Amino acid sequence: MRTAALVAIALLALPSVASAQGVVSAREGNIWNGTAHEPSALSVHSAERAAGVAEPPAQAQQQTRTVEQLDCQLTGQAAH
Repeated sequence: MRTAALVAIALLALPSVASAQGVVSAREGNIWNGTAHEPSALSVHSAERAAGVAEPPAQAQQQTRTVEQLDCQLTGQAAH
């Protein structure tokens, strides 16, 4: 009687263990269900230009220089 009960419990638990092993995560990083959900820099800049809110080129260049200077300071490299 005990053996039959143990076998029945094992057989009932087996499908849940087997199905849990085949589960694939629906999200991996910024990709959910095979679709990237974070916009690329190119798509953001294109959308900004289309909406008329893009920053002037001089401001973008200044920001790039500032970021490069900070990077050099943080990494201990000479500015180029």
